[in-house]
Amino acid sequence: MRVSDHVIYCLPLSLAFSLYLKSPLPGLLCLASGVLIDVDHTIEYVQAYGFNLGCLKKLLIATQVKSKNKKISDFKKMYLIFHSLEFVIIFWIIGLATKNLYFISAISGYSLHILLDFIGNREYPRFYWIIWRAKNKFLVEKILRVEINKEQL
Repeated sequence: MRVSDHVIYCLPLSLAFSLYLKSPLPGLLCLASGVLIDVDHTIEYVQAYGFNLGCLKKLLIATQVKSKNKKISDFKKMYLIFHSLEFVIIFWIIGLATKNLYFISAISGYSLHILLDFIGNREYPRFYWIIWRAKNKFLVEKILRVEINKEQL
């Protein structure tokens, strides 16, 4: 899912937290955690293209995981450490145990991001378990429904 889509979907939830808690901070935390989770795509970007950060278009493609035809990936391995249901579970346990509404607003944005990716990307349901990806050595050909772009290898 595109970063702009995550912004659009996180905005109403962020606004709800800000209005409910009468502060802009919970809304900003929700929005930031719902969008900035995609920073982990930069690992795949650097592996495929090096440290050339001059090409913003390629970095945006990296956040979409797959190429335009949706069947070929430029990445041999994909870690996406923040795209993990294990973290969602751990964070919710911490949030509910502490009852910190600011932390819960951040977890909500994070959880919404994972849910939207789960629905929108239509990958194997196990893909969002980092343990499963690690078991498959993070190899794209094993964890995604794509082929590897041989030109990038």
